[in-house]
Amino acid sequence: AVLDIVRSVAGVAPGASILFAGDDVTDEAGFRALREVPGAVTVHIGAPNARSAARYAMSGPAAVHELLTLLADESA
Repeated sequence: AVLDIVRSVAGVAPGASILFAGDDVTDEAGFRALREVPGAVTVHIGAPNARSAARYAMSGPAAVHELLTLLADESA
C-alpha cells in the first residue's frame, strides 16, 4: 500500500523526496517496502535501540516536529 501511495503522488519521480515515519510494528512493512525507493527516508519513532527496518530512529513526536520544522524552514 505504501508503494501505491508513493507512486500516486509521483514520489518515485526524479528529485522527489519521501519521508516515512512510524512508531508501530505495523509500520515495519512500510519501512521494508520503501527500501526499493531511491532517496526514501524511513524513521522509527521510539526507543533508539529498538529493532526496526527503518534506516533512522528518533526519540519521539517532539523530535519529528523539530525535523519537520527544520525542513519547512529550508523550503521556504
